[in-house]
Amino acid sequence: MRKVLVLSIIFILVGLIGIALGTIYVPLIYQQSHSLTIGDKDVISYKLPASSGDEVIAKGFTSNPITILLISGIKVDGEWEVNGTFSVSSIAKFSHTYITLEGGNFPVNATFTVVVYNTSFRLPLISFSLFIEIIGIILLGYNIALARSKGYRSRKGKNKRL
Repeated sequence: MRKVLVLSIIFILVGLIGIALGTIYVPLIYQQSHSLTIGDKDVISYKLPASSGDEVIAKGFTSNPITILLISGIKVDGEWEVNGTFSVSSIAKFSHTYITLEGGNFPVNATFTVVVYNTSFRLPLISFSLFIEIIGIILLGYNIALARSKGYRSRKGKNKRL
């Protein structure tokens, strides 16, 4: 009975550590800061080393309104109209991802940072950790049920029948 308790506690702790790692730790793939001027009705694009499932975050400041597009392959994954301080994020659907800045009716001074995080291992790690966590909870429940059963009681660390 004590072995089942120790095993269930180990499973629960391993599951909690895996869930914490899956939600907190995300490896950084790319980070680049840019300071630029965009003319009126001008477009500037940057190729990002993002693959399918990666999270792309753009933060920065603009002096006038601009449109930010996140393009994966031929599909637009995100489109944002921003002015002033901004922070936008999206998940890349395909490889060959570009971030495009489109100027409005006025010239724009912009500073921004683009960050790409690899999130492809997050879902499998959290799923596996939840599975381990559920096994630990089932074992803990089994241990509690075994300890409360009427046919057994603990005496000097050994289970004996009444």
